[in-house]
Order: sequence, then structure tokens, then C-alpha cells
Amino acid sequence: MALAEKALRTSDILHALEHADELRTIPTVLQKILAQITEPEASIEEIADLVVKDSVLSAKVLQLANSPYIGLSREICSLKQAIVLLGMRRIRNLVLTTLLIQQFPLRGVELPPWHFWAHALGTAQGASLLNLEKNRFTDELYYTAGLLHDIGEIALAQYFPDEFSFVYQMACEKQMGLYQAEMEVLGISHCEIGALLAEKWSFPEPLREVLAFHHTPERAENFPVLVAAVNFTDIFTQMYGLNYGIYQPMMISVEQLKSFQILKANHPEAMARDWEAFSLELMDRFQKIAESVKGLFNE
Repeated sequence: MALAEKALRTSDILHALEHADELRTIPTVLQKILAQITEPEASIEEIADLVVKDSVLSAKVLQLANSPYIGLSREICSLKQAIVLLGMRRIRNLVLTTLLIQQFPLRGVELPPWHFWAHALGTAQGASLLNLEKNRFTDELYYTAGLLHDIGEIALAQYFPDEFSFVYQMACEKQMGLYQAEMEVLGISHCEIGALLAEKWSFPEPLREVLAFHHTPERAENFPVLVAAVNFTDIFTQMYGLNYGIYQPMMISVEQLKSFQILKANHPEAMARDWEAFSLELMDRFQKIAESVKGLFNE
């Protein structure tokens, strides 16, 4: 594709998304959760009341609460019971996850929806485990950043299905990441698209930076540790199987990753850890995530 064509395609994509009516608003409950995640003492009672009034949302939250993803030994029968057993913060994460899956079902596109959401949940789990800024940010913010980091991928798939299909097939055939395939084919990636959505929806500033730079963490100026944590766990998630169904032979030295170097520069003691144990913990969680997400999509 010629450079002029690529530039034109980039402009067309951004213009179309900027004026897409369906992308101009997000549900009230989702807005409230995103506004709360930077507040350690935020209450979920108002959100719980809104969820209870939505029978479909309540059922989906309970389905996820009873899945291997949560791993409880007893059945949860009501949202109030779930709040008691799981706590406010975990419930907020479940509601956020369920809302996003409902908002972006990924129907009729090349990418199977469970592949996308398994990767998103894996990155969310990994990022929350790697929160090195507990004095600054909540685990929920890290979880949300991981969950949302590839949201631009959904917009690209839903609004430009032919282009996305070509990108996805190319990534599968050449065993390369979607980010690389997007840049090669379109001259734009889901990072730019995600940043556009984050601005349109008035996301908190930390999330905007994650969406924009999670593939180039060295460019993050205001929240480099958060962005690096998402990049780091994004790579781990792909290495251990939650990789959109795209086989990529990945032999990576952790110490050579730009995100690792950023994390180590800011938190040297915390990064001197047993990475084999960290990997095993993630692998166990990833297996449960894959099983749970398949159940949500009846696969």
C-alpha cells in the first residue's frame, strides 16, 4: 500500500470514528464506575442499585461471579450476596467487565469475541498483580487499564470489518501481532483509535495514556509505571496463550523489555522478584479466565 493511500486510510478511519453516533455515549453505570476507579474510598452502593434494576446485567454479573474466574466454592445467588462474599472492589470489577462485554459484543467480525475478552481479562488480572503504585493508584485502576487497553481494536473491527479482517488474517498468516499488522496495512493502530475513544468518553487521564501508549511505553510522560505495567502484562498474556488465537513464537528476555526497564528504573526493589513464580501464577489464572469467558459466550 502506498504511503499516500495509507495516510488517506488513516484519516478516513479517524474521521468515521469521530462522527459515529453509536460511539458518542456509554452507559451511565459504566461512566460512574470509570469516574470512581481513581478514588480508593469510592462507594459502589449507587452502582449496585443501578445494576439490580437491570435484570440482564444482574444475571451476567452473577454468571461471571460463579465462574472459575472467581473460583468460589459456593454458589452466589444474588448481587447482594456477591457483594458480601466478594467485597465492593471485586464486584466493581465484575460489573465493569460485564458492562464492557455487553457494550462491545464483537458480533459478525473475524475475531472470535471470547479470544478478545480472554486476552483483556488476562491483562487486567496481570496488571492488577503488578500494581507498584499502591500509594498512588488503586488495584482497580490497574485492572481497568488492562481490561480497556485494546478497546480500539473493537472499534476497528466493528466499524471497519473488511480492513480488520485483512489485518487479522495477515497477523495469523505471518505470526505477528495485530499492532504490527495494523501499522503495516493501515498506517494506524488500535492505540490511536483507543486514544480517540478515551477522549470522546472523557476517560480519566491515566487510562487515556494507557490506551495511547501501551505498545510504546517509553512515550508515556505522566503515568509511565501504569503504562509499562499494562505493556508488560499484555506481553505475558500473549506468551501464555491468551493471544487472540494468533500463534506467535515468542522467546523474550524479560530484562530486555522496555516496560521492564521502566518498571525497574522506578521500583528497583519490587522488580527483583521471582519471575518464574509470577509466570506460574499468571498461567493458572489464565486457564480459569479462558474457561470462564468461553462460558459467557457459550463456546
